[in-house]
Amino acid sequence: MNRWLAAAEALIRRRTGEPPPPWQVECACGRVATGQRLRVAQTPVCPDCRTSFFILPASVYPRPRLPRRRAAAAPPPQTEFVSPIKAESAGEPGPAPRTAGAIGLKSPVDAPVRQAAPRVAHRTLRQAVREWTAAIDFDRLRRKVLTPVRLVLAGVFAVVALTAWWIVHLRALDRAERTVVAASRLGEQAVMNNDLAEAARQFRMVRSSLDLLGRNDRPSRLLRQTADELMAAAELSHASLFDMLREAGEADAGRAGLTWAETFRLSYRHSWVVLDVPVTRAIGRSGGYRFNIDFPLPAGRDRGTVVGDLAIFEKAVAADGSPTRVIFAAQLDDCRRDPEHKETWKIALRPETGFLWSNADRLELLGVGVDDVTRRVLEEQSGLLGISE
Repeated sequence: MNRWLAAAEALIRRRTGEPPPPWQVECACGRVATGQRLRVAQTPVCPDCRTSFFILPASVYPRPRLPRRRAAAAPPPQTEFVSPIKAESAGEPGPAPRTAGAIGLKSPVDAPVRQAAPRVAHRTLRQAVREWTAAIDFDRLRRKVLTPVRLVLAGVFAVVALTAWWIVHLRALDRAERTVVAASRLGEQAVMNNDLAEAARQFRMVRSSLDLLGRNDRPSRLLRQTADELMAAAELSHASLFDMLREAGEADAGRAGLTWAETFRLSYRHSWVVLDVPVTRAIGRSGGYRFNIDFPLPAGRDRGTVVGDLAIFEKAVAADGSPTRVIFAAQLDDCRRDPEHKETWKIALRPETGFLWSNADRLELLGVGVDDVTRRVLEEQSGLLGISE
């Protein structure tokens, strides 16, 4: 504190010992009025035009000290090099050397410095990118971006995010396990009440939960098979394939309000059909299909054929080319005339939706009679699916 008081007193004494600065004002008449500043404001009057001025008082603050600056070194004299080769290449004699230092140099005193004409640089994109990357200090940029604080915060955020995701995932797995038990029970009750739509909805949730859990044991495969059969039964086509071909012929003849493509898209596309037909392997791949579905559909002058390469046929159809009875379900994908045979309609099935039927009771729900031979076929297909007892 004593040092501060001493410094303040010394500053005040120095300030009081200094004379006030002068002032100088140019009047509108051209006369320059001068004087000495006082501790108070002044209002002098011009002696020629009697115009009054207002002069600020002297500043009560000390003058700031200017920092000491080092004297800048004088730059070396610039010289311009005159190449004699350029003049000789143009067919003119080179300029005579000056005695201003080295041979071929002009002194900046004797001749002004001439600026070189700018040259247009033809650079490729690769050269520009290389120059741009070379101008970037990646080490400094890395130190500036990847600071220790940011790295620690990023690690904390990653740990928190992974922990939150793991908690959510565990809760989803727990909820899926409860859904498998509860929805399967509700689905079986809906089947007993002949409510196929509700049963399909419940078992669809069961299948989604099993996919989330990643289970592939025998009970899980059995539940998935039950879900597929109930969804196919609930979304079964409202008309048989014979009625569909008859409707297609009428629409193609112009006796319907909509075209057949629009009718099929609105009424039949993605609906399910259940077929019990012989299937053989196509040796020559006739029509581009690997399997032949032997299910002719006569409809007046027209006839229909069912085509489709379902993945399930690889397991069920005999490899020696003999016909094999297969009971399966699939979704309808298309129905149009064969471009090579105008009287033939091709009914295409969606390959990724096909599956083998396995349960006789759910087949009877569709109104299909099940005899001993059919039960034996269903048992064989259950063995192929890995769900037989």
